[in-house]
Amino acid sequence: MKHDRGTSFQYPPRMKCPACKQSAFLTRDLDQGLASNHCAGCHGNWISGQQYWDWLRAKGENLPERDPGSPTPQVADSPSAKTCPTCGRWLIKYKVGHGLAFHVEHCGGCDGVWLDSNEWEALKARNLHDDLQFICDSLWQRGVHRDETEALAQARFAKALGTDFEKARDLRAWITNHPNRAVLLAYLIDHLPGR
Repeated sequence: MKHDRGTSFQYPPRMKCPACKQSAFLTRDLDQGLASNHCAGCHGNWISGQQYWDWLRAKGENLPERDPGSPTPQVADSPSAKTCPTCGRWLIKYKVGHGLAFHVEHCGGCDGVWLDSNEWEALKARNLHDDLQFICDSLWQRGVHRDETEALAQARFAKALGTDFEKARDLRAWITNHPNRAVLLAYLIDHLPGR
């Protein structure tokens, strides 16, 4: 912006936290070569899409996902709708899944991502911090939905079968891994009482 005598010079407004709406950002290193805009009020992090992609390219190979039983920090997923601090569009929530019960929020305009307090640390504990580009994809989201549906079905069977549920799971695993599975299933179906 050119400064003319007699005209007041105005800097562009500083980005504000999409969760607090008040706090201005501070720069914080999330990982080697990846800085975020960090909110000192709510401790959330705004990651520029361009910086994230540059970090991914420099980082190299994608890390293998760690076991869902790995310890992860506590996360409080903020429920409020947020707008992108860079371009002003609404952020879209994407479920992380894979044993993590929170969302990341992505801007379809500038590709930036908002993470609430401790979400980066929880993702990193599971080696999912280098998968943000996948989490915000329909294929990942379909997998999360499929896993949730399977978990609900398992819960219904557990409730209906009670203490026999574990026996049924063991039986299913035994049949699934049996070398003559097809013959075994045919035998069980043909020899059930009442057929």
